[in-house]
Amino acid sequence: MSDQTAPRTTYQLPDSATLGAAVTEVLNTRRAETEHLGRVMAVVTAAAVRDILTGCDPDAPFDAATLELVEGEDGLFPSGRYWTTDGTERLFSDIVGETDAGNGIHDMSGWTAYLDADTRDVWRDLTTVRDHRDGREVYAFDLARAASLTLHPSKPVPPTPPALAMIEVMVCANDRDRYPALVDPADLRDGYVRPWFDLATVRRIAADTQADAVRHGHGSTRHRPRPRRHRGPDRPRRGAGHLLDVPRRREDRAGGGDPPAP
Repeated sequence: MSDQTAPRTTYQLPDSATLGAAVTEVLNTRRAETEHLGRVMAVVTAAAVRDILTGCDPDAPFDAATLELVEGEDGLFPSGRYWTTDGTERLFSDIVGETDAGNGIHDMSGWTAYLDADTRDVWRDLTTVRDHRDGREVYAFDLARAASLTLHPSKPVPPTPPALAMIEVMVCANDRDRYPALVDPADLRDGYVRPWFDLATVRRIAADTQADAVRHGHGSTRHRPRPRRHRGPDRPRRGAGHLLDVPRRREDRAGGGDPPAP
C-alpha cells in the first residue's frame, strides 16, 4: 500500500470558532429576513383584498374578514372567494365584476406566492385548513390578524445581566485623603479597578481639590513625595517638582570642609 500522506495542506480555512460564529450569524440573519418577508406579504395580502373591494380607496368601507387561499406548487394563491364578518361566503366578481376581480386576483397572487414553505412560520398562525381540493389544502386566511402584524419582527429582549458584586473599599490618591468607594473586582482595566463614588463623596473630593488649589496653586502636587535612597555623593534627586534634601559627604557631616554649592 502506498503512503497516502499529503505533502502539504491543499487549502487554508478559518479556525472552527470563527467559522461556527459565521454560520450562526448568517443563519440568524436569513431567518430574520424570511420572517420579515412573510410579515410584509401577509399585510400586503390584506391590503390587496381591501383594494379590490374598495377600488383602491383606503377610506372606503368593506366587509371582508377571511380570504380563501389554495396551496400551490410555489406558495398560496387566492381563489377569488372570501367571507364577510358574519360568515357570508362571497366572490370578488360578485362585488366588482369579472374584469376588476380578475385583475385584482392576478395582482394579489404575486404577493401571496411569497406565502410559501420558507415563510410558513409566519402565515400558518394566520390560517386554518377548511378543505382539501384536488389533493391540495385550502386555507382560510384571517385578514384582520394579518393586517395587525408589525412589518418588522420584534427584537428579542436581552436578558437582564446579574447584579454586580460590589465591594466597599477606601481609596486614596495622595497618601493622605481617603474616600469610601465601591469597586467591582471583575471590572479590571490595565490591572486596576475603577472606583464608584456616591454624590456626597464626589462633593467632598471637589471641596478638597479646591482647598488644595488655594493652598498650593493650580497644577501643584497635593503632597510632598517621600525621599528615596541616595544614589551617589552630592547628587540631588528631583521628585514631583520638589528638590529633595540629600546627605552630604562624610567630611561635611563631620563638620569639615566647605558646604556644597547650592
